[in-house]
Amino acid sequence: MNTVQMECFISVYQTLSFSKAANRLHLSQPAVSHQIISMENELETSLFVRTNKFVTPTQQAKQIRPHIEHILEIQKSIQSELATPARQVAVPFEICCHNQLELDLISKPLHELLILYPGLRPILHCVSTQTDEQLLQHHIVSLTFGLKREKIPDNIAFEKLGEVMIACVTSDYMLKNVQCVDVNEIRETVLFSQDLKAPEGIISMQNRLMRRLKINQIQFCETFESITALVKAGVGVTFRPDIKKGRDPSLRYLPLIDSPKLIFGVYHRKDDQNQHLIEFIRLLKRYF
Repeated sequence: MNTVQMECFISVYQTLSFSKAANRLHLSQPAVSHQIISMENELETSLFVRTNKFVTPTQQAKQIRPHIEHILEIQKSIQSELATPARQVAVPFEICCHNQLELDLISKPLHELLILYPGLRPILHCVSTQTDEQLLQHHIVSLTFGLKREKIPDNIAFEKLGEVMIACVTSDYMLKNVQCVDVNEIRETVLFSQDLKAPEGIISMQNRLMRRLKINQIQFCETFESITALVKAGVGVTFRPDIKKGRDPSLRYLPLIDSPKLIFGVYHRKDDQNQHLIEFIRLLKRYF
């Protein structure tokens, strides 16, 4: 189907008349009839019941009408955007985050960036760490957050924002009067992430814990947010990098004895030298 056929279909549907549809579209009536017949042949169904006095849409026509209207709206939107002068077109800036902590971190630096580059259109992708590298490699996003990994592809650059330690995160319901935590003394339920690509420091710490925990002390959760909700409810505790700018004020962050030191930062493609990306990384470093 083409858009001419679709426009003829909508006009006939709205006017219930081939002659009125032809006048609206500034076409001849035979031309409108030809477009409808071609459309019916492609779809292998009848769209209108025609008599000498009436034109009535079939049930199939009623089913496809909303979809045809939507397609035509998209076409008009594309035409309008392409007709807009380049200087007025918003530039997409796509960022990959993994959880609420990272989303909270970017709000202030992003606000400052938009003051410098008002033509930017930020687009946020919230995905697991198992897919973020693919989004970066395929030029879908410009930047992604994360802890430094042991192996980084040659075409990807890592920019350090800061060093972080692992903290035991708990609510006021648990570990009262405790100022620091020894992994070997944990008796509470521990909430673990199912992310198989978590940084090595977190994986080794989780493995160390699981070797000595009882089965009923271990609970796996799908997302960062679900872990946070369960910790707040007093279900258990969890361990995560202690990024102070991203702390949840309703939770307690207890230092972990012998915590590994992790490096938190952002990844971007080495060949991406857009000025707004470079400036955003600078703002993140200053904020962090």
